[in-house]
Amino acid sequence: MMRILLIACCSLLVTCAVAAPIGSSKLINHAKQYDNIVIEFQGEAIGDIMVRGEHVWLNVKEGSSAIGVWAAKDMAKDIHHTGSYRFKGDQIKITGAFHRACLTHGGDLDIHADKIEIVKHGEKKLRTIYFERLIGGLILLILCIILIFYRHKPD
Repeated sequence: MMRILLIACCSLLVTCAVAAPIGSSKLINHAKQYDNIVIEFQGEAIGDIMVRGEHVWLNVKEGSSAIGVWAAKDMAKDIHHTGSYRFKGDQIKITGAFHRACLTHGGDLDIHADKIEIVKHGEKKLRTIYFERLIGGLILLILCIILIFYRHKPD
């Protein structure tokens, strides 16, 4: 009886285990291993969402690299913020087929999305103004102007 309970608990744990999304460096460095396999990839939507008929291109940054994602237009409708200087982009999870050299898209490395989930919505970045740096910059600007006038002073 105890053996049956142990087997049931182990099988429940195995079926409930959730695989973590694969990182960009792992996908890039081991592209051959993941080629044409459905994977999960999670990161920040960055740049522009480029509409191409009924599909879109979007870039998703994870770690130090970004990967292009090809998706149906309606899958990207809930992405409101893309990463830029002023905004932190939406965190999204993509499930789809990874291609190390996609024949449809000119041999580029990409993911053809079957599903896009919003993990966390992006937000406007708050920028801190350092008044010491601002004052220092103004002092340097004034010194530069003085030196320019002093150098070009008529005799």
